[in-house]
Amino acid sequence: MLDLKKAGGTRGVIVARWAPDSRRVAMLRKVGDKTEVVVRDIQGGTSTVLTETTRPMRELAWSPDGTRVAFQMRIEEPLPAWLGLPTPPAGAVWAPGVRYTERVVYRHDSYGEWPEGSYQVLVAAADGSAPPKQVTTGTWWNGMPHLNPPGLVWSTDGNEILFRGARWRSRKHRGSAQQNGQ
Repeated sequence: MLDLKKAGGTRGVIVARWAPDSRRVAMLRKVGDKTEVVVRDIQGGTSTVLTETTRPMRELAWSPDGTRVAFQMRIEEPLPAWLGLPTPPAGAVWAPGVRYTERVVYRHDSYGEWPEGSYQVLVAAADGSAPPKQVTTGTWWNGMPHLNPPGLVWSTDGNEILFRGARWRSRKHRGSAQQNGQ
């Protein structure tokens, strides 16, 4: 039995998914103030860190052939250029920056202020041979993690990733990210 609660050097595993061949497991795990995407070989006991970040991450999905792992990471969006905000000169200490949002829901009692940005889908080589590649862009509404499980599902041919989300402006369609074998 694999006990992920005792993953060494971590504060715990957030999400874990078995590879299609059942010989590896991908996981999101907390290490200090960072979250890592890790693939662990069950028989050999080796782990490969695919990426690590302080940004929030959620959800994992293996490609059908077991060569890639998709995950979601919150990518912050910059303030609109039309605001024309000045940047502080070198060495200057300014008050916290202005907050701007066009969202109707921008805070929640259990979470507080939501940062501007969206959970984007990224894909990494399961063997760690290449850095993760972001395959979605723009502002997506893909739910509050504790109310709507986001879900990532690969198509059977491994060319698309289906995910739940709607563009901020329309909120009417679900997303699909083309992979083209990458």
